[in-house]
Amino acid sequence: AFDFPTTGAYQIKIIDALGKEKYNNIKELKKGMQTINVDTKSYGQGVYTVIIVTKNNVNSARFVIH
Repeated sequence: AFDFPTTGAYQIKIIDALGKEKYNNIKELKKGMQTINVDTKSYGQGVYTVIIVTKNNVNSARFVIH
């Protein structure tokens, strides 16, 4: 879950450890804590980075698929 500072359009990207973009979508999200569901069944094991882009900011977090 991520804490979004304002309601608005956010670009959500998922990048694998080799830098390959696995997911890229723009979602309209509300202010506050929000969960973003992405189907990762086709992703292999490894470390992935979620990047959230707004007009003023870029945030990232990592997750691991075992």
